[in-house]
Formats: sequence, structure tokens, C-alpha cells
Amino acid sequence: MVKKNLLVVVYVAFLAFIAVATFYKIQERDLVIQLNNHNLSAAAYKVKVKSSQSLAQLNEAVSKSKLTNLQLHYQAKDNSQVTYFYGKGKFATPPMITGNFFSEDDFKSDVAIAVVGKDWQKKLYKPQGQAYIKLNGTYIPVIGIMGDSYKSDLDKQIFIAQSQQQTPMMKAADYKLVVDAKQALTKNDLRTVFKQAKITPLVTNVFIVPQSTWVAEHLRELAVLALVVIGLALELGLWVASFRRKYQAAKFAKLSLKKYAFEEWEFYTLFTGLGLAFGTVLGILRYSFTSVTAPILYALGIYFVASLGCYILLKKKMSEFERNEKR
Repeated sequence: MVKKNLLVVVYVAFLAFIAVATFYKIQERDLVIQLNNHNLSAAAYKVKVKSSQSLAQLNEAVSKSKLTNLQLHYQAKDNSQVTYFYGKGKFATPPMITGNFFSEDDFKSDVAIAVVGKDWQKKLYKPQGQAYIKLNGTYIPVIGIMGDSYKSDLDKQIFIAQSQQQTPMMKAADYKLVVDAKQALTKNDLRTVFKQAKITPLVTNVFIVPQSTWVAEHLRELAVLALVVIGLALELGLWVASFRRKYQAAKFAKLSLKKYAFEEWEFYTLFTGLGLAFGTVLGILRYSFTSVTAPILYALGIYFVASLGCYILLKKKMSEFERNEKR
């Protein structure tokens, strides 16, 4: 009995560890998807404003608005690698290899500065310790290198905080404007700032599933999580299948059959819970998560479903055995 219970704990812990590792892969993939999209979240909006407006006018409108913790990406139409960046409040920043990302003071500067992806690192001009990137014949100081251990499209990007002298001469017609924020924004929020603008979600939804097909991007990981559930169901099936022999033994020993069935459910719940707890904790300690909410909720969810399933199946088996004995 002890050996069997230990095997159950080890088996379930293994399944739980696999599930946690899978959630880590999902987190990695989500990060790469975001980095591929200029570090913008799926809640960002595309904003099409009047072509006559300048970037300075748009930045000023945002600065005077009640909206905060947001970033504006003016993506150059003639160069997909160049984005003019404006931020307000505590906006989200990409992972950095060296240096710093922009601060609010950088958007008030008389000198343009840049943050570049790691693919540009070896192409920078570095006289006397300061790095510069040459763009359209102009050398722009570089204050940081963006990137992570993962390879993404962000590695090829150039983010520029343009000087205050230049933004009035830069027309909105030459750029694709995307607005993102740490807190959820609505179209109405943005309409209070960008008057008569056309505002559309960066990621459109079809039947709740993003058109960028999150499910398709994570199909392999979702299949593994489904296999974990199947593996736990097999363990439950074997546990319930062994109940017939135990039922006969309990009946021969004249034990309370209902009490015995309840104890079987208690043992299953205990050892399955221990296995899920051990495996989940080991996985969380092994991998560096930005948030452990998803794997913990998954473990709790399959635990309660398995426990309820065991109770229902044992109760069904008891009724089946009792009906057979009355015949």
C-alpha cells in the first residue's frame, strides 16, 4: 500500500512538473510574440489622425491629457526598423542588455537619442566611449541596447526619442501611430485625446480568439497540457478500477462499505494533492516565471476536478456493486 501511494505521488508530481515546464514555454513564446511586435501588448490600438498634424502636436495632446502610463510608437512608413518613441508616466519598457531605456525627461531634450536592438550592437560608432548610430546621415547617441536571450524582431529595431526641435516638422502622414498603455485603454479614452481619429485595435478579435491565433501559436503546449490531463485521468481510472478488489476485501472483513469508500476517496485526494503540490513547487523553483498564477490555477483546477471525479466514480461503483448483490 505504501509503495502504491508513493508511486502515485511520484507519477502525479512528474505530470505537474511537465505542466509547469509547459507554462514556462508558453510564457517564453508570449514574450517573443510581444518582442516581435515592438514590445507592444495585444491591447494596443492603431490610431489614424489627420495627416496635417505634427508629432509635436500629438505628443503635446497626450502630455496634457489625463491618460498616463502610456507609450506612442510612430513607426516610419519608409523604414520598418525605425520607430519614433514618446512616453508618459511609467510606460512598459523592453528587456535591456546594456544601458537604459528612455525616461520622461528624454522627450523634453534638444538632442535626439536612440535605443537600438542587439543586432545593431556591432554596427555602432563608438568614439571615446559614447556609442552612436548613423541614420539618414546623422549620428544619434545610443543610450541602451534592447534584447533578451531569445531572438526576436526587436533585435533589429531602432527606437528614437526625437528632439523638440524636430518633432514639429515631422508629419503624422509619414508614420503609423500605435498607442499602448500599462492599464487597459478603450477607444473612448483615446478619442478624448486624438480628436476625429480612426481608432482600431492592434489585434482584432474573431469569436474572442485573436486573429493572430494565440491558440495556433501555442498548439504544441496546449497539446502537452491536454496530455497531462489525460495522464491524470488514467491514474484516476486505475485507482477506481482497483476499488473492486478492495471492496470485496472490506465486505469480507465486515467493514462499513460507505466509510471505506469515503476513505478511498480521502487517500486519493491526499496523495494526488501531494503529487501536484510537489511537482508544481519544483517546477516553479526550477523556472523563472514573471507570474506563477497560470500554473498554480491549472494545478488547483485539475486537482479539484480529479477529486470530484474520484468521488463521483467511487459512488457510482458502490451503487453498481450493491445492485449486483441484490440480484
